[in-house]
Amino acid sequence: MKKGGNNQNSDFDSAFEKYSKMLSKDYKDQFKKPDYGKQEKKQQLNENMRKGNVTVVTKQTGNKQTPQVNIGKILDPESNVQIKTVPKEIALQVQQARTKANKTQEELAKMVECKVSSLKDLELAEGIYDPQLVVKIEKALKVTFERSWKKETK
Repeated sequence: MKKGGNNQNSDFDSAFEKYSKMLSKDYKDQFKKPDYGKQEKKQQLNENMRKGNVTVVTKQTGNKQTPQVNIGKILDPESNVQIKTVPKEIALQVQQARTKANKTQEELAKMVECKVSSLKDLELAEGIYDPQLVVKIEKALKVTFERSWKKETK
């Protein structure tokens, strides 16, 4: 064993302390350990997402509107989430209005600025109901579709 090992450490510590007082605060700050407070927030967010306590909000850009979705509810096997499909009456009315206006599905899709496949699905009453697409079609064809579920009962 070497003698004076503790003495060397104490000499180093005293020299380091002496010179560290001369260094600027900015210089010292660059060598500090990173703050792990953000990690705790991230872990808490992940835990809340797993429990379904988080509502996902999407940023809207342009004219595209996307619905807010609670992923926790969708992933929960016990929750009853209903996805609204295209009503057959709307599908039939869209198809009739399009043929009455002598438009093909491709022409109407260009008029309302949507994909042809979206229009085909709407006319076949397949997929998820998109009320905004129906409103665009109404405006493009200058018609109004009857929605039985919106009628007020007196």
